[in-house]
Amino acid sequence: MALQEQVNAKEMVQIDAGEFLMGDDEGSREEMPQRTVLLNGFLIDKHPVTNQEYKMFVDVAGHRRPPHWASGTYALEQADHPVTNISWPDAKAFCDWVGKRLPTEGEWEKATVGQTYPWGGCLPKG
Repeated sequence: MALQEQVNAKEMVQIDAGEFLMGDDEGSREEMPQRTVLLNGFLIDKHPVTNQEYKMFVDVAGHRRPPHWASGTYALEQADHPVTNISWPDAKAFCDWVGKRLPTEGEWEKATVGQTYPWGGCLPKG
């Protein structure tokens, strides 16, 4: 199976259609005002893209690596950590490579509503 197909096969979850509160009246200017938004249902990966998955993309597609990867790669113990320090165009290129798409701002916010971080309420350990 091609690497793209392996990464594309990651478990996805269904986010049901419906209304949710988007934005934050206490947040930065671009988050204001808080408002009710109606979205169609959509699928989103259950887990974030890992360093290991992103490295496959970098190696196979010849895409630039994140600037903090010393010696061209991530620290071995961080293989399953979410990839960080990539730009929106980098994330889009990865999604195109695996045959998926980035969620819209509204989809992302609805999928992570009530969480300080996309993976939950606190920073990961490590």
